[in-house]
Amino acid sequence: MKTHSRGAWFIMNERIRQVEEEGYTPDHDKGHEQDLIDAAGCYITVVKFWTFGPFKVPRFPTMGWPWKDSDWKPGNSRIELLVKIGALCAAAIDAILAKEPEEAGK
Repeated sequence: MKTHSRGAWFIMNERIRQVEEEGYTPDHDKGHEQDLIDAAGCYITVVKFWTFGPFKVPRFPTMGWPWKDSDWKPGNSRIELLVKIGALCAAAIDAILAKEPEEAGK
């Protein structure tokens, strides 16, 4: 019996959207893997506080956000935020593999 992860599907679709609509290809992201990891970490900070109950998503980035304030788009739900975190992690992996393909075998 096959089981399918809806979460993985959401993350994959967001990563595809980032590449196709935003132009954030692995080649574009090469050399920016730490920024991608830092951005995911900032979003993780937000989703951690969300688990404590009613929470208003910060309108401005948390400390350590690697990009412009206008790039801060955490979304309106925990799922949306977790999908962005997963897609940022996938983008960081893609960027590392584009730069260091030998990492794939480890």
